[in-house]
Amino acid sequence: MLDDTVSIVGLLCVGFFVAIYAGSAAWAVGDAQKRGHSGGLVVLLFWLLGPLSAVVWLVIRPRERLVERQPTDYRDAEHAMDAATRLEGFGDWDEAVAVLTYTVEEWPEHGEYARQCIKAIDAKRNLA
Repeated sequence: MLDDTVSIVGLLCVGFFVAIYAGSAAWAVGDAQKRGHSGGLVVLLFWLLGPLSAVVWLVIRPRERLVERQPTDYRDAEHAMDAATRLEGFGDWDEAVAVLTYTVEEWPEHGEYARQCIKAIDAKRNLA
């Protein structure tokens, strides 16, 4: 009887640790992506530090999320287009279109592709 109780308590402890580990990792990876970074750094941190990495990520993460950045914050077309793609993936279509419109104005050599991306977003809006 005592062995069964110890086994159940042990399983509950392991389950709790796995839930904390997985939950904090999922949150940190999602937060990194919303701030314009890949989740790779966060995964590496979790591999090294475990759930403590969520606290480390809170300290080192960028202050603003991708959706909060102004289109004029991007210094080159590649970063702007990457941000627009990420914003589109998160469903922040208005912000993605704003970044793409800025790309058309600031870097005309990327204008045709950016206009095609805007059309694709508008088509998604019409379906929604």
